[in-house]
Amino acid sequence: MAGRQWTIHSEKFLSMLKNLRYMLPISRWFLTKRERWVSHINKKLRELPSHEVTDLIRESWSSILNNHENYLFSLLGKLEKKGVHHDILEKLIDTLIYLGIDVSNVWTSMYHLSDIIGHMSKELLGEDMSAFKSEIRDTEFIEVVPIDFPCLIQIPSHQHASLKDLKMKYAFLRKEQEKLICSKNSYLLISKEVRNSSNTLIEELARLFLKRVWIELEVPLNSQALLYFRDMKSFASDLDLFYYGPKLEEVNIKLTELFFLFGIKRDLFSTCLITKEVERARIHFDVYHYFFSGRAIEINNASFSKFYKENIEGKINKDKVWMDLYPYLCRQSAILTKKGPFTLPLSMTDFKHLLYRYVNNILFGLSKKFDIDFGVGDNFFVSLSQQVSEEETKILSNARDLANHLRNVYQILSRRRWEQDIDDRVFSMIAKVVSYQAIPSLREEMDSLARHLDEIRGKYFGKPEFRKTKYLPLYKDSRSETAWKKTAMMYSTLIEKKRNSLSC
Repeated sequence: MAGRQWTIHSEKFLSMLKNLRYMLPISRWFLTKRERWVSHINKKLRELPSHEVTDLIRESWSSILNNHENYLFSLLGKLEKKGVHHDILEKLIDTLIYLGIDVSNVWTSMYHLSDIIGHMSKELLGEDMSAFKSEIRDTEFIEVVPIDFPCLIQIPSHQHASLKDLKMKYAFLRKEQEKLICSKNSYLLISKEVRNSSNTLIEELARLFLKRVWIELEVPLNSQALLYFRDMKSFASDLDLFYYGPKLEEVNIKLTELFFLFGIKRDLFSTCLITKEVERARIHFDVYHYFFSGRAIEINNASFSKFYKENIEGKINKDKVWMDLYPYLCRQSAILTKKGPFTLPLSMTDFKHLLYRYVNNILFGLSKKFDIDFGVGDNFFVSLSQQVSEEETKILSNARDLANHLRNVYQILSRRRWEQDIDDRVFSMIAKVVSYQAIPSLREEMDSLARHLDEIRGKYFGKPEFRKTKYLPLYKDSRSETAWKKTAMMYSTLIEKKRNSLSC
């Protein structure tokens, strides 16, 4: 009997404590780690005023709080085990909330976390956590079995321009793209459809967001302005969006906030740097390349063609650029063909920094040689086909699509945005998927492509050169540190503004 009474009383005691947990300020040790984080997140979300924007933030967090195995709590647990103090982790949560990051999107939210911890933790969290960046990128790969799926994505039209409706539309697109990337269609069709469908919706969002921001900032709606963004080449691409118009700084901040809400990472690192370089008329190759393969949006009869000719095309010394770029291109070729000196920290499986950029470097050389406009538009390959053979044009075009598609597959397998070293196991996983997509052997395809590209290089540019060159890819020098500090300052401004609005 005494044992039964103790059981009853103990149950009542535990129930009472459970209720008190939500009523009284009790010591943190009493709650489990997960409950502490949930409690902190819910407290912060309750502080947000009722608004269309903050409602989206709440919905985003609710989607992962209901998932006991969510990626964020897993990461926080790993960091705490490594010795990161709980208060710092709470600041990390606060930063995500105040920036309006869509945490329901694992690809871009983890990329934000990588940026914050790896490059901006000292400014935003008050502690240098760069040593823990690898913890974020440590991920398990998933198995993908290709499926039958239509190659064209039908994006639903929106009846209202509310942010919630538009976000649902974007979320639908991403789900369809994920299915498409894992389908049994040809990799060429998949790559083109992912790019085109993303570009179409991003253009729609950019137009709607700009109008919304102008109204909020009291910019006359008849003002002239330009928006330009690079092709959304892969499933989890950053949005390299550039704005030239009234209230440039304020508009850029507001546009960035809106895209963050949708799980679209606008690359402030590059946006800040490229914009400054254009303003200073310092158009080196990487700046020039940003304005190749993208979409221009002209507001109220503004002319992007005029802007491009005056500020981009008219400010570059192509001869000097090519002199610096060609030795770098030759080193890329040497890695892909597995011959010659390997003097770059790249491997054959770096699909973005090696294959994709190598092809674009060749295209720049051909555009210079044959005086073809390297600018925005779909006519580049049409013009190129009049100068080189049809087969060579096809090889170059397909190589770009292959590089983008391999990144697509990798991003799906890794559930992450960034690229890591791809070992034999991961390479074989990618190869298994693309074997259903018109690439029976990925290794043979890569080797064959490397030979063909090197033949094109040799035919039109002559012997390879491995002399020293001043060329470094963007972000590989001291400018990267400056750009990250400026990005951290902008993030700090956004966070402070949100905090001040809550205290009013």
